[in-house]
Amino acid sequence: MADNDEAVVSYEEIMSEADVFQKHLEELNEKIDGITYSIVATVDGFPVAYTHLEEKNAAGSAALAASLDGLGETVSIESQMESVDAIHVECANGFIFCRNIDLEEKRRVVLLLATTNKGSLGILLWHIKNTSDEMKKDFVEKKKTKK
Repeated sequence: MADNDEAVVSYEEIMSEADVFQKHLEELNEKIDGITYSIVATVDGFPVAYTHLEEKNAAGSAALAASLDGLGETVSIESQMESVDAIHVECANGFIFCRNIDLEEKRRVVLLLATTNKGSLGILLWHIKNTSDEMKKDFVEKKKTKK
C-alpha cells in the first residue's frame, strides 16, 4: 500500500474512535482547572476531538499540535535522545502541554492543551500522562471489540 493510502487508513481508523478521545478530554477538563483548550490531533495536523474550541479554530490548534510534536521529535533526535514523549512550555500565565499517544503500530495522535493553572506541575503532568494512557487503552480495547 502506498504511503498516502496508509495515511488515509490510519486517519479513518483514528477518526472512527473520536468519541473515545472526546470522552477523555472532557474528563480531563473536570480534573484540571483553567484549561484554555485541549485537542487530540493526528500527527499530520487534523483535529480528532477537542474542548473549548470552535470548529473553525480546531484546525489551527491541530496544526499547532502537529508542529510542536514535529519540533520536539527533531530536537530529541538531534540531541540523540531517541523519540519525544512529551513537551511542556511554561508561559507567563500558565502552561502548554504536548504529549504523544502511541495507539498501536503506525497509529499515533498528539494531545495538546493550554492551561492557566499555575498549580503543581507534577500533578498536571500526572493527569495528562494518566489521561493519555487511558485514551490508548480504550482506543485499543474498542478496536478489538469491533473485530
